[in-house]
Formats: sequence, C-alpha cells, structure tokens
Amino acid sequence: MNETDGRRARAWKRWLGPLAMGYLLAVSLACGSSGGDTTEEEEEAPATIHVLRANYGTALSPQQQITTPVTEFAPTDPVCISVEIEGRPRSGTVTLRWPLGAENVEAQVDLADLNGSVIWSAGQTTYVGGTLSHQGMLPPGQHETIVLYQGVEVGRYPYQVAAPPASIAGPYTTEPTVAQPSPPVVNPLPSATPVIYGHWVHPAVPASEHITFALVAVSVGEAAPPMTQVSSAELDATVAGPMNGPLQFSLPRPWPPGAYRMVGSGNTLGQFATLDFTIQ
Repeated sequence: MNETDGRRARAWKRWLGPLAMGYLLAVSLACGSSGGDTTEEEEEAPATIHVLRANYGTALSPQQQITTPVTEFAPTDPVCISVEIEGRPRSGTVTLRWPLGAENVEAQVDLADLNGSVIWSAGQTTYVGGTLSHQGMLPPGQHETIVLYQGVEVGRYPYQVAAPPASIAGPYTTEPTVAQPSPPVVNPLPSATPVIYGHWVHPAVPASEHITFALVAVSVGEAAPPMTQVSSAELDATVAGPMNGPLQFSLPRPWPPGAYRMVGSGNTLGQFATLDFTIQ
C-alpha cells in the first residue's frame, strides 16, 4: 500500500469511526430482461458485452430497473445500480465491484441463470441490478461501481455521496453499534439513566484539529447557573477529512432534572453541532 492509499484507508476508518471494525456490506444481485420478438438461435458466450448505460437510485424494480433515481446519495442511503446490457448474452459472468477505501466489495451474476433458456433476440436488453447496503455511513465524495465481464473490466460508473451537515444525534440510552447504528431516541430521559449516548458527524475536519464534546446543564433548578459543564470528552484529528463517532457521558445517578445540551467544538472549527434534550 502506497502512502496515498494509506491515507485514503485511514480516512475511511475515521469516517466509519467505532463502527469500522464491524462494518457490514450486503449486496443483492439479480437480473431482468425486456425486448421484442424472439427467434431461436444458438449463441456462445460473447468475448465481451456492450453496456448501454448504468443508472443509479435507491430502489430497484423486480425487472432490475431503477424506480427511485437520485443524482446524489445520502451517506446512509442504499446504493442501487441498474446496468443495461445490449442483447441477451446466454452465458458468462457479470461482476459488480464497489471499491470502498482499501477494500473491494463485489458480487457476481451468471447470465446463464437468466438467459440460458431464453431464445436470443438481437433487439432485446438485459438488466443487471445490484444494491450496496451498509450499516455504517458512506464517506462523502465521488465513488464508482466497476462492471466486469468474465473478469475483464467493461466500464466504470461514478456516483456521488453528499456530505451531511455537522450534527449530533441522540440522545440514546443504548450505545450505537454496527447492528443498531441509530438506536431509538429517548427524550426526555429518565433521571435514573446510567449513561447517555449520542453520535456525532462532521463532513470536513481539519488535520490536527482538537475536538471537544461537552455535556452542559442549560438549566437545572433555579439555583444552577446557565450552561454549566458537567462532563466532557476530547479527541485529536490526525488526517483531514470527514469524521464521525459515538459520544458517551456518565454521571452518578440520579441526574438532576432539567435541560441539557451536548456541544461539539474544535480549536479552528469553533462550535459546530449541538443536541438539546431534557431529563425528567
């Protein structure tokens, strides 16, 4: 791995944060076909295939065509692609490959499963659809799907992932995990809650940024001054780029009832995100 690839891989891990170790990607792949009249004709696997176009969206029809097209994906969206192939090749393997950081996620479909028993017609089209599902968040920026036939690349098709606004999600009473990246929000929180969790996102953290997350009491009883810090956490960014991760604040129970706020700030970013909630 060269230095550039190493930085890219680290940036991906930073974006996936604590979910990176268990980041899961599920791929569904299927075929559909459409076209005109058929005439019987024996056909061997062609040397290559001609991809007419590839379309993106967040949902596929049973015929493997995009039903919900998008020009830009949110980081949590499934990435659906419909690859339109000229004619009905009766055999051969089509591979969809998604480069994700330093890894490749891919799935294959055997065209013989679809077209082996279908009579050839030069006027027909084959659709190969794939869905990239994930339990983490895709890093913002331009990515691509690589289409291969019989192991040979036949096209690259870019897609864009939007940068989410800086934010803090929550509060949660259970820690965000790969299996449950967004637990149910609980607001107001019971005063007996032992630990309060959140999850933060920032699309562009500068290198060497010192980030602080504070839990402050906005108003707790009449005698408490406003914005009293009750807990904090810190981290240092080592590589510029998008970041996200969990937050965890614990205090001796019971928590005093009142209004609270999680605040994210950086030494050059300033305050970039807040989350208000109450304890009753």
